[in-house]
Amino acid sequence: MTELEAADSRPVAAAGAALPSDRRLADAGRRWLSAADDLLARQSMHRLTLVLLAALAAIAIALAAADELPFDPVAMLATLGVLIVVSVAVTWLGGFVVRRRPLPESALITALLLFFLFWPSTDPATLAWYAAGAAIAAASKYLAVWRGAHIFNPAAVGAVVLAVTGKAAVIWWVGSSILIIPVILAALAVTRRSGTLRFAASMWLAATAVTTVTLIGDGVAVQEAARTALLSYPWLFWAAFMVTEPMTAPRRVWHRWVAGTAMIAAIALPVRVDLGAVHIVTSPELVLIAGNVIAFALGRPRATWARVVARSGAAADSGAGRGVLGVTLLPDRDLALDPGQWVEVQLARGGFDRRGARRIFTPIRGRMTVPGDRVPRYGDSAPGELTVLTRLPARPSRFKRALASSEVGTRVRITRAGGSFTLPLERETPLLLVGGGIGITPLLAFLADLGPSCGGRDIVVLYQIGSAGVVLGEGLLRASGVRVVLVTDPGSGLDGAMLAERSDPTWTIVESRRITSDLLAEHVGDVVWRSAFVSGPPAMVRSTAHELRRAGVVSVRRDEFFGA
Repeated sequence: MTELEAADSRPVAAAGAALPSDRRLADAGRRWLSAADDLLARQSMHRLTLVLLAALAAIAIALAAADELPFDPVAMLATLGVLIVVSVAVTWLGGFVVRRRPLPESALITALLLFFLFWPSTDPATLAWYAAGAAIAAASKYLAVWRGAHIFNPAAVGAVVLAVTGKAAVIWWVGSSILIIPVILAALAVTRRSGTLRFAASMWLAATAVTTVTLIGDGVAVQEAARTALLSYPWLFWAAFMVTEPMTAPRRVWHRWVAGTAMIAAIALPVRVDLGAVHIVTSPELVLIAGNVIAFALGRPRATWARVVARSGAAADSGAGRGVLGVTLLPDRDLALDPGQWVEVQLARGGFDRRGARRIFTPIRGRMTVPGDRVPRYGDSAPGELTVLTRLPARPSRFKRALASSEVGTRVRITRAGGSFTLPLERETPLLLVGGGIGITPLLAFLADLGPSCGGRDIVVLYQIGSAGVVLGEGLLRASGVRVVLVTDPGSGLDGAMLAERSDPTWTIVESRRITSDLLAEHVGDVVWRSAFVSGPPAMVRSTAHELRRAGVVSVRRDEFFGA
């Protein structure tokens, strides 16, 4: 589960106020975003980041060959080759020592990040120091760890060590003006996929603004200062590829703003300290290390082990393939998760595919079976049990096949947790929970935590199930006592007969291919007074958020599910 949370408080235009041409343009934009999201969803974060960095490196080498960058292409290739060989070798050696299978993409990403920071060279002594920096960066993934949680960005560690000792020219040449367009496109893709677009953009703009003011204070003309800060500093690359790095970035929204504010303050108040051969100067890599320390101090959840205590639904060994899989885990320690937050699950054995051996899920407190679930949290589940749900396609990935084949007692590792898609503390606020497909899991997590009758909270659930006919968490929905509106595809046959079978007057079935403002007004009459939480596939979330605003909803929070 990757997330994009936003409390949207913009003024709402009256329905139908947009001109037809504006509406067509908006629809075209949404279709383009849907296509882009579909493309991004097919890649893991590691694979996407690697592809984008490799593309940037290829573009940079081509520009150098055309004399558009002041580097020798041979030196660039030599530097990149040394960094890759050393990073991969040390990463694999570290994995062998700790008996953990390393992710090849991670080693390559570290090497590419360092490539954009170091001045390219063919000098053997310089390349030897670059090799040392790559080795330090790769080793930090195993050494700079506290209870399974990474403390520092690996590339930043390698760069800082070489910079403070004066052994390498750490210049962040990726900030060259000629690379700004490719870097912008790569930054948009990687932050969109990770759900950190707003945070990265805020950090980029804030760092650029501070740099502009600093240059003006040094006597540079305002226009030239702004242009230089925007086009000749590495803040965009720094924010998109380094600050938001998943293993070391702050987990909660308020953690991000605390760490982010501290980093911007460090940029605004540069320091220089000389201690013999060690020279400490404010730099992007040093600022990032400081931000990592703050994020860690704010309480980054440490990794822990969990064992499988139950499994239900589709199984990889059943031959059926399709369906929904539910796996109940019992962590070795309490994760202190808020409902709606995600966890990253790593399989100890098997399951290693092109996306690695880790996936992100939103866990639901208690034990559930799929389909026709019940909720033993109100009866026979053990304290601390968490259930993760995932959909098994006709040809599941190796990871999903391994997860579906896991036996009771199998050990898995929960490597990290985070997210800010959580319920408001104000219990008086009426809520509208809108879910689509398997993406309803964060909303089920809300209901499981609230308990029977939801503690008296006023909640309506709008659940778009399409033509599947599978209502995930049905037992939990019934136990919660909330009003449920199921949205099915027209002609799917899931109509009154389905509702009669469930015989619940608080449930309504509506036929519609999408959730519209008219549907909201008809079936959730007081929608304008509710705070909305939307979770599901990106296209569904984006469309529904738009319709909610058209219907007059002021507060809309979103959690986009790109697929596990």
